[in-house]
Amino acid sequence: MIGIELEINGISTDVIRKLFNKINIDLYDFIIYENEIIKKNENVDNVNAKNIFYNNINYSIIFLNLQLYRKQDKIKTIITYDDFINSNCRLILLITDNRYLEIYFNDDFIKEKIISNLEKNGFNYTEKTIYNDGRTIMSVD
Repeated sequence: MIGIELEINGISTDVIRKLFNKINIDLYDFIIYENEIIKKNENVDNVNAKNIFYNNINYSIIFLNLQLYRKQDKIKTIITYDDFINSNCRLILLITDNRYLEIYFNDDFIKEKIISNLEKNGFNYTEKTIYNDGRTIMSVD
């Protein structure tokens, strides 16, 4: 399994916080490459990725490309899945249309925690493999 995908109507920062429960986010840098995040019908510019987790404000996420690196790891531009698996990036989280969520894993600990959190919160997901994944670039464009 290289990742998962699921559909959730109205993805918000609350959903993201549930996914990352029991993961020490202080050990990681969260890099946002693309986003449209809305708070009470207003676009939020220059979102600090950690605010998604620490702030109790519930933002709607229209689209998001979030990449996770350990603090000491070198950040690399990732375009393809091969770029991803050959990088230090631990996870790529992609959200499109405030509804579709895809997560690609490059770290077994994070994968196990997120899958456990999905199941604990009643989210149904589909496993992605190299054979059934049609994504060609790691982007929400």
